[in-house]
Amino acid sequence: MHLEQLNAANTDDFVAALATVYERSPWVAAAVASQRPFASLAALNAAMAAMVPAASPGQRLALIELHADLGGKAARAGTITAESKSEQDRAC
Repeated sequence: MHLEQLNAANTDDFVAALATVYERSPWVAAAVASQRPFASLAALNAAMAAMVPAASPGQRLALIELHADLGGKAARAGTITAESKSEQDRAC
């Protein structure tokens, strides 16, 4: 989805489109939905990145715990997200 589409999307579609950006934590996208329209992808990224340290300790811990064990059971089972797989491939 392009930035213009994200800016124009209803909240549910916006959150759904960005739900996996932060490891199956759609609350990050939901937290910035009301800040639209974003002038750039960099502005959207910055807004989402700012939500993580601003979140409750419980939300931050849940986010960390959801992060895929890229060399562990999730990887062997093939259950890591496409985003995690792509991130892993870029790191190699």
